[in-house]
Amino acid sequence: MSVQFGLNRGDYAYRINAGSTLPILDDNDNVWQADAFFNAGVTFTAPASLAIDTSGPGTLAGAGAQLYRSERYFDIAEIDLVYRLPVAQAGYYNVELHFAEVCTCVTAPGQRLFNVKVRLRTRFEQATFGLSFQFAFHCFTSLLTHLRHQP
Repeated sequence: MSVQFGLNRGDYAYRINAGSTLPILDDNDNVWQADAFFNAGVTFTAPASLAIDTSGPGTLAGAGAQLYRSERYFDIAEIDLVYRLPVAQAGYYNVELHFAEVCTCVTAPGQRLFNVKVRLRTRFEQATFGLSFQFAFHCFTSLLTHLRHQP
């Protein structure tokens, strides 16, 4: 999953490449920081030799394959994988989530299920990918009023 997060569309406070240990520069010259602000989980990165076609639906135009090469996931149902992104000012924030299943171990629908909540409000439940190399994009606006100052 990759996250773009900001007050205005195109004006992002964060671009996070989940599962990545280093920042990347996408094909649009946007910097995506290494994975941060998470509480748990493990990562998987598809090898560079594996071709990832990002020209289809569900991908960010011009982002390039590198953005979709890594992921963070958690396989223990009793513990939620949580990202807590600090914000500098209260307001409505656009949250864009770019999902990619890049693990070749996912071979059938329902093998990896997930829910997404923002500020405890469920945005979607029991989402799944059927096969490896499927992509999805979700965008919504959320009111954030409790500030967490970035160190």
